[in-house]
Amino acid sequence: MRFLQASICTAEFCFCQFVQRVLLVFMPAKYQPDYVYLRHVKTFRVHIFTAIQTVCSIIMWFIKSISFTSIIFPLMVIRARSVMLGK
Repeated sequence: MRFLQASICTAEFCFCQFVQRVLLVFMPAKYQPDYVYLRHVKTFRVHIFTAIQTVCSIIMWFIKSISFTSIIFPLMVIRARSVMLGK
């Protein structure tokens, strides 16, 4: 573990949470596990956030895959980060 960079561990943690939220979309409320964030946030809000994150990921992948627009991909990531942080 000491050879892994912190950014890799953080990305893996975020991806695991994303997968958990996607699975919640297809799971009835009766069978949902007791996650801490589900105690404080309505399930509908979690689904909306997951949908927005999915759409943004698809848009970023689309921009990255086209050679003409791939040059702006790092700039888009920087802009998305600043929007998320509110700066």
